[in-house]
Amino acid sequence: CTGALEIAAKLIGLEKDDEVITTPITFIATALAPLEQGAKIVFADIDPITYNIDPKDIERKITKKTKAIFVVHLDGRPCDMDEIMKIAKKYSLYVVEDCAHSPGGEYKGKKLGSIGDIGCFSFHARKNISTLGEGGMITTNNDQFGEEIPTLRGIGFKRFSQPIVNEFGEEVSTDYVSIRGKIPSHYRMNDFQAAVGSVQLKKLPMINKIRQEIADYYTEELSKIRGITPPPLLPYPCVSTNHRYTCLYDEKITGIPFSTFKQRMFKFGVATAHTYLPI
Repeated sequence: CTGALEIAAKLIGLEKDDEVITTPITFIATALAPLEQGAKIVFADIDPITYNIDPKDIERKITKKTKAIFVVHLDGRPCDMDEIMKIAKKYSLYVVEDCAHSPGGEYKGKKLGSIGDIGCFSFHARKNISTLGEGGMITTNNDQFGEEIPTLRGIGFKRFSQPIVNEFGEEVSTDYVSIRGKIPSHYRMNDFQAAVGSVQLKKLPMINKIRQEIADYYTEELSKIRGITPPPLLPYPCVSTNHRYTCLYDEKITGIPFSTFKQRMFKFGVATAHTYLPI
């Protein structure tokens, strides 16, 4: 997904001093990709119900230098994409969806990663599906981006180009190019990973269904415990992939510091951790 985000930053033409609005509650790769192109990161706050980027705060942070919004479907819970796309259209901004947590997720019947200009997915070992430890996917509804992605991810290899003659008089079938001045990278998974990924994609609906059943059970049982608040229902039709299950823990109600709670839970074989610290 980091590679996909870096390709996305190149595709939308980020340059020095452009501004990108994103959430501070995410893995650092979301912000690193625009930074690598010289853009400035502007953080919008999160919504206390969804834990995702707040559309109202996005609009407050827009300036003449803003070029894109990088949204993150945190924990597999979809952002309010209607509001975000409305803002993007109003100000002529690109929208990149960080779908590292949300393969197979849906917002109002649309697959996550198909709503913005570009979708970026992770197949890291900890994600809902994996391609032997590392891997990812990039999606787009933009025809031009679709043609440029293979070149940017494949070290500048231009497919289907006309044969050219090299310095030794030999005819070769390809040349190497940049895309609109952007230097390409080398992001190719191997054939074994791709084969595993193809099978995993077929299993994804079943895997996400099992995760939903587990999340429903957690919510039912944890709702009975004072001081622990399960993730609230989202206020719009959607399908979460439940990559993580994030609760609010209130030390004032439980009377137990979170560090102590964490240690005691671990003795029962239950691992807990803080969610992402603001980047």
